[in-house]
Amino acid sequence: MRKKLAILICAIHLLTGQIVATQAETDTGPVTVVWNKPTTAASISDILVWSRSSKYEATKAITFLKGQLGAEIKKITNLGAATVSRKYLPTSPSVYTDWKKFVPVFQQFVLVGKDKSGKVVGKSEPIPKSTKDLAAMLVQLNADVCNIAGRPPVNNNLPSCSINPVDESKFLRASLRSWIENYSDFEMEESKYLKDLLATCLGNNFKYSLKSGAVRCPDNSKIWAENKEIPLTKNYSTFKYKIVIDSKRRTAVMTYLNRKIIDKAPEAKNSNGSMLMFSY
Repeated sequence: MRKKLAILICAIHLLTGQIVATQAETDTGPVTVVWNKPTTAASISDILVWSRSSKYEATKAITFLKGQLGAEIKKITNLGAATVSRKYLPTSPSVYTDWKKFVPVFQQFVLVGKDKSGKVVGKSEPIPKSTKDLAAMLVQLNADVCNIAGRPPVNNNLPSCSINPVDESKFLRASLRSWIENYSDFEMEESKYLKDLLATCLGNNFKYSLKSGAVRCPDNSKIWAENKEIPLTKNYSTFKYKIVIDSKRRTAVMTYLNRKIIDKAPEAKNSNGSMLMFSY
């Protein structure tokens, strides 16, 4: 019964607890959160030094996107195309009002295949498939019109179709912009979760220890299905936090600091497909 009551109290705390967006707020629980609301979005440095593993993950994502584009070219070729034309589609930049800082063009396109007589024999699906992935815009055909490679050229003045090489660092930077736009809420939710874990530990007088810069509270497992260590400091894409604990009062202050510029490259991970995930 006691465990069920604790879970209920914790659930209510999750639903009602919010991170402040102005100055400081004293929570009803043992953790006070301080955060100054950013007036401008964090900018991404033009020069980020990426790790070898991040570049490897970028290469996998680029290969995946090139494979999709290559499959569309092959599909048109199998329909009897001798040349391919790239036709750009009207594409709204939506939330990416700063896209020019990351990619040379923000437009989906279709490939139109024509046979030797100039007859249209096939069209591709819109490329890239999703406009949420800003970095996908970097994977482009080498020309607006080209001869199908491996077949007698219809026009000797046209190049053979190929896919332009993509710089891993530029791809990673554009991917980081997509991550911030699409997954910054996930990062904030994780930090809230860590804050609630700390509040549970302190509020219930559970024993805890500090090791390697993190709070360990084993008894949190009595309430939380997933109990994690709580780092005293943690970096995210556009913000970071720092926790200071008053062990005598069993209270803590969690201060959020906003990043004005992202000048340190995070680690990239490619879980599936072309969309990269990032962590510090």
